Amino acid sequence: MSYWDIANIFIVLLILLGVMYALLYLMKRFLYPSGTKTNGQFNINVLSTQMLMPKRFLSIVKVKDKIYLLGISEQSINMIDKLDDDGSFEDANNKQLPGANFFNVFKKSLGKQ
Repeated sequence: MSYWDIANIFIVLLILLGVMYALLYLMKRFLYPSGTKTNGQFNINVLSTQMLMPKRFLSIVKVKDKIYLLGISEQSINMIDKLDDDGSFEDANNKQLPGANFFNVFKKSLGKQ
């Protein structure tokens, strides 16, 4: 093998790596878009997350104009309550709780009230 044969192998290898990098860039750009484009489309914001136990969380999530209290575990995500536009909470059965605050709704959800 001469010097030119080894140089040709490295040139082909660099061209192949360049083509693979270009394909990866195109796939990430067009097949799997991320960033503000998808976030603006769904309009979902996580307002707060609190860990209760390992792998168990409470999260307050805003979807469009509605705010939800979600219980998140390793196996599932459950809607606990929903906050209406007027600032009052609803329970999961859509029963209105007039003048309830967050702590009282949380206690009721746990069965402490």
